[in-house]
Amino acid sequence: MAGVKTHTFFVDMTCGGCSGAAIRVLTKDNLVDKGNIEIDLDKKTVVVKSELEAKELEDVLKKTGKDVKFITQTVSVHTPTPQHKHPTPLPPLYTPLHYALSLTYNTPSLHMIFLTFLPSFHFLTTD
Repeated sequence: MAGVKTHTFFVDMTCGGCSGAAIRVLTKDNLVDKGNIEIDLDKKTVVVKSELEAKELEDVLKKTGKDVKFITQTVSVHTPTPQHKHPTPLPPLYTPLHYALSLTYNTPSLHMIFLTFLPSFHFLTTD
């Protein structure tokens, strides 16, 4: 699957008319959408987001009559957003009944004692 490429070109533009010409040649025949073109007149750069190759866009920009040089290209590939996993269910809260049964049938473990009395201590210490 091809990604959208971001091409950066140096175009020897000196005024707003030059930048307008660059936009006109790129948008002619729906080659590139106007929203995918960024022009920086101070830096004399034209950034174009398109699936077209750099050479094709360079040839189109040369129709302005200005000096055009290809600078860089980056490719952004759409990655699907990860699906959220369902949270792991918590173990059942140990109640005093669980604690009593553990005393009857086996030696209670420290984590059972902690979980049995933790809710009681929480209510005693809150304001």
